[in-house]
Amino acid sequence: MLKLKNIMAEDKDSQNSERRKSLRKKCIIGVDYNILIAPSGSGTIKNIGEGGAAILFDENIPVGTIIKVKFHLSRDEGDSLVEAVGKVVWSRKMEDGYDVGIEFLT
Repeated sequence: MLKLKNIMAEDKDSQNSERRKSLRKKCIIGVDYNILIAPSGSGTIKNIGEGGAAILFDENIPVGTIIKVKFHLSRDEGDSLVEAVGKVVWSRKMEDGYDVGIEFLT
């Protein structure tokens, strides 16, 4: 399993002036998720950093929900599987679904 900290350290061009603790990189990455007491599903990662990600889901995932996500990152050395556990810290209704902020716990 790949650590996001290592990936983000290699890509310092993702800096922005937001109030996040770590840098974010804009992306479009398919992601599978699993909530222990609910059916699993999929979504699209919109941006990602060492501390978390913004993910577009078809359904709302309530703030405070612990969620396990699994996705592939393409790198020069090939595809890397990343699995992480996170906590939903915000959720916004959008025209095409729900933007959900995940803070990584692992």
